[in-house]
Amino acid sequence: MFTKRKGILLLLVAITTLIFSQSRNGLYQFTKPGQSSVVLTGIGPSYLFGDVGGNKDTKGIINKTDFIVAQTKYMFSLNYRYLFQNNVGFIINALFGKFEGTDEGSRNEGRGFDFSTNLSVFALHIEYNIIGGENADYWTPHKIYAFVGTGVMIGNVNFNSKRPLRITDSHAPNAKFTLLPNGGYNAKMVTVSPSFPVGIGYEYELSSSFAIGAEFVIHSSFSDYIDGISTNRSKNNDYLMNLDLTLTYKLGTSTTSRGGRVNWN
Repeated sequence: MFTKRKGILLLLVAITTLIFSQSRNGLYQFTKPGQSSVVLTGIGPSYLFGDVGGNKDTKGIINKTDFIVAQTKYMFSLNYRYLFQNNVGFIINALFGKFEGTDEGSRNEGRGFDFSTNLSVFALHIEYNIIGGENADYWTPHKIYAFVGTGVMIGNVNFNSKRPLRITDSHAPNAKFTLLPNGGYNAKMVTVSPSFPVGIGYEYELSSSFAIGAEFVIHSSFSDYIDGISTNRSKNNDYLMNLDLTLTYKLGTSTTSRGGRVNWN
């Protein structure tokens, strides 16, 4: 069965193979300085796929993923990018946001679960320009790039259940429990999990210093407790999906030309 992790690993191997094979052929040289930039994003829509909630109607591809529009939240990110002369670069990425979910109105309404998680994601991405970019052989304001990486998800979770704790439900080992007057309980915990982001992005160059764009990213985690609980019906770990709207400021721009391209001052 082809899983998300196998797909991420396959993409990582493919990009790594491309980089080193072209390096051996002399196509990639690191003797020239690269270009660094700071990438600021506004508010980007994000969605946390976990165990709380669930669509009542499971017909159709979207409903089977348990994507509920009302539970879409937003994240803010700050990034630093360094691009080498071979169209390969790295990005240091930080994401911050708050996620909430509930069983109310879902197919699991009888359980009475709800949660809120303050989530921080820190990651290192390896990026490759597929089309365009600062070092393309021809000038175009459009850039399409792909990236994979590794990182960590840190969640401060507040979980509530209207029913008593069951043997089929589990929480993070550091969870602290409080009994509630309605017979349920509250659990507070901190979750820390490795994550593997994979995504694709588009960027439009406004000038030699500024660009705007968008990135679609899936962050796969190794934890099923990002939303506070793992049930016996859980088949996958929790994962995060987000769309970043980006504003990029490029540092150290030059007036050199490459492949017919002339940078602005």
